[in-house]
Amino acid sequence: MRIIAPGDRATAVTDVLGDEPGVAHLAVIPGAARQPAGDLILCDVVRESAGRVLHGLQELGVEAYAASPSTTSN
Repeated sequence: MRIIAPGDRATAVTDVLGDEPGVAHLAVIPGAARQPAGDLILCDVVRESAGRVLHGLQELGVEAYAASPSTTSN
């Protein structure tokens, strides 16, 4: 998953992701995103956790800042 979070929400986003056991390989690159501006947050999310993760991001209002699932490989 790739998420661009405004700087003031990046900590809350990483808290949501870090609290979910189905999230792995969480990485935060502060200030890396240019359009829209913000912190680039990368992680892998197992399918079973995707709904909970997306719901948590929506509660933070981050969905408007381009949370987008990556393609999955089989």
